[in-house]
This record gives sequence, C-alpha cells and structure tokens, in this order.
Amino acid sequence: MTTFSGLGDISKRINLSWFYPGISKFQDDLKGNQEKYFNFLNTPHEGSKPVLLYIHIPFCESFCAYCACFKEPLGKYTHDDRSRFVDALLREMEMYAHSEYFSGLKINHIQFGGGTPSCLDNDLMEKIFAGIEKNFDLAPNRGVSFEGNVMTLKSVNKLQHLKDLGVKRLSFGIQTFDEQIRKELKIKAASADIYETVDAIHSVGFPSFAIDLIYNLPNQDLKLLENDLLKTCREIAPAFIQTYRFNQFYNTWLQKKIAGGYYANPPSAEKELLMFEFIMDFLAKQGYNNQVLINMFSNEPSPDLTGLELSLGNNNPQGSYALGLGPGSMSFLGKRSYRTYCSIKDYVEAVEAHQFPVEAGNVCTEEVAESRLMVFFPNFTRTALTNIPPKYQDAIGQLVREGYAAFEENEVVLTKKGKLWAGDISFLFYTPDEKKKLQTSFYYSLKNKKNPFNQDDMNVSQ
Repeated sequence: MTTFSGLGDISKRINLSWFYPGISKFQDDLKGNQEKYFNFLNTPHEGSKPVLLYIHIPFCESFCAYCACFKEPLGKYTHDDRSRFVDALLREMEMYAHSEYFSGLKINHIQFGGGTPSCLDNDLMEKIFAGIEKNFDLAPNRGVSFEGNVMTLKSVNKLQHLKDLGVKRLSFGIQTFDEQIRKELKIKAASADIYETVDAIHSVGFPSFAIDLIYNLPNQDLKLLENDLLKTCREIAPAFIQTYRFNQFYNTWLQKKIAGGYYANPPSAEKELLMFEFIMDFLAKQGYNNQVLINMFSNEPSPDLTGLELSLGNNNPQGSYALGLGPGSMSFLGKRSYRTYCSIKDYVEAVEAHQFPVEAGNVCTEEVAESRLMVFFPNFTRTALTNIPPKYQDAIGQLVREGYAAFEENEVVLTKKGKLWAGDISFLFYTPDEKKKLQTSFYYSLKNKKNPFNQDDMNVSQ
C-alpha cells in the first residue's frame, strides 16, 4: 500500500531517483557468478526496445570536490595505459554486440560520460567510435551526446574532431560563476574560461549544447544563484540548462567540512526547496519554459532527445534499455540492473580474462519491474494515464486531491507543488524491499567508510 507519510516534510525531503532498482555491492555482489548472471545474452531479446549506449570514460585531469562519479587521475596513466583501457572497452563492446540478445537491437542514442571524456586522446576516441560503428546496429537518426569540461572543450581542434566523429550534442558543467565557491569546490577553470569554451563551440558550429548548474551550494545565496542563472540565459544561451541539487554524500571530506560548521551559509533542505522554486520561475521568464525533465530546461519547443530519457525507461510501459560500458557504468537490460567495477585495474583485468567486468547486479522481481515506470514518472513531470497500472490508481488520485498532481487531457502531470517534492513522490512508488535495501546499503556504506553513491572511495575522507 502506498503511503504519504513524510510528503511535504522539509526535514525528510528526498532526492530524485535516477537509478532503480538500486545496486549495492554489499547486497548484490556478483563475484564468481557473472557467467550465470549473463546467460540471458545467449537468447534473443523479447520485442524491440530503444537502446541507450553509455560509454564511461573514467579519466579526469583534476577532481572537483562535489563529484561522486567514478574517475581516476589522467596523469597516472601513460598513453599506452590509456590505449590498454580502450582495447578493454572494445572487447567489452564485442561481448555484448556479438551475443544473440543484441541481434537486431538498434542503438538509438550514444552518450559519453565520466570522468571527463574530452580529456581522452583523439586517436583513442577514434578507436572507440570505430568500434561502435563496427559492432552495433545503429539507428540512422541516432543521437550522440558527449560530456566534457570547460578546459578541454576550449580547443577548437578537439571540438572539430568530435564533430567529425559524429557528436551532435555537447554538455559541460558551469556549476556556478562565483569564483570563491568555484575555488572551494576545486573547479580548475575560471569563469573567463567558460566564455572561451562557448565561443569555441559556436565557431565550430555545434547545433546544440547543454550546461550544468548546481544550487544549494556552500555559501551560495539567492543573489548568487540569480547571477548564475542570468549569466547562463543571457550570455551563454545553451539549448539545455540542467540544474542539480548539491549532494552531501556522507563519508566525504566535503560533507564533514560542512557538518563541522566551516561555512557561514551551508547547504540546507530549506534553502534547496527555495532555490529550486526560484529556478523554475526564473528560467520560465527567460524563455526556458520547456521543462524537458524535472531538472532540465530548454528554450526549444521540441528539442532532440538527450539520451537521459532512455536511461529512465522512456516514460512508457514498453520501456527502453541502457547498456553501460567502461568502469563505473550502469546498465539496465532484460530486467537486470548492474554496475561495472569502480576500478580501471579491476575492469581491464576482468575483460582481458574474458569475463564481464561487473561487480554488482540484480534481477528485478515482477513487482519492481512494474513499479519502475512510476518511480521515474516524476523525472518526466508527467505520464499518460494509460501507463498507470491499476494498483497505483488510488495513489495518483490522492496526489491529485492533495495538489501535487493534476489531470490534463490524457495525462497526469505534476503541479508546481508536486515538482518541488518530486523525489518524495518517486519514493512513494518504491517497493518495500527496495526501500529497505536503500537503507541497508546506506548503513553498510557508512560502516565501511564508502561513498554511498557507488559504494566506492570517491572523495572519501579516510
């Protein structure tokens, strides 16, 4: 039974869900069981679903303090080391592409994330694109999204090379224009570098790019947030603006710094709620009134797909698949949710031993598979009424009665109030087992001094 306890309680406000079912290496350890787990690849897939191919490039030239994504220092690896990693990536690619399961499945979107994909050598990036073309059946109108950072995307040569390879959409993080906060977060680029990067993107002629902003940052107030939004809309003018709440991941040194009272104006649940409402109102007035996803705003009425839609099940019962390659990547295939090793060494050695480099994974129960659509519907801010399973009709009706959602034509849509509590609404539809698993994974992460995001050592204070 879905309950509404806690909904509207700021002290219990929940972050949005981007992965479901959850993966925990403390509860989903697959060591020694990979072969049995991946037996499904020996049989044809059922039906036809759009597929997102996600490539995780785990190298960064410098580490930002807030980032929990898996990465390792670029300077630690020679060109030969990086080439060995790419060879492993291509072998992992072949393990899927040559399986019975992938026969006839088309790749509809290719997304590069990390890490910092744009810091990888041009010749190695060419090998990856060639491998994708060789191994997979690619949809003619496929999208290709590519994450980078300000410093590496300043290079016109780098940008032209990416465009020639087929990249259609770039994204990079601004986070904030405030120089002091940027230094606190260990962001290497200065604000002036952002403008150089944007000029370079325009000079090469990329049709679309997206930027990231973070709100509820340490020492950030509404005035600083408004300045970030104003500069972004009027001076940068990207096709997409993605806004991310600042995550205080336990066990990290930055979280302990905040908890220790270092900042005069620390992040808070109250500030986060206030800032997200401000963001939605401000961006709508600046022409970014197409809320493509709960945290993504566009100034285009019908923008191309970003790839994120496919990782979230495509907002329909037929769903979509996400195949993640590279260390620290996540996949959802055939009701299986799993993650590769958060270690370049472990990843490469597993692939070279002809094993799937997967450390943790599970198989959805029918109950979890059914709930997945409803867990992700707040990310899209709406879903068709025909998508809602009968068992969830009462919960939707209650959300409408309490003003968190409304019926519009053939859809249920989140109201402004509902958008402010989207994470909590998403959590309403977690199965009891998934709620318990999330709590248990958090407990074991604290006990083992791991970052709860991937249960790894990203920015952990030892």
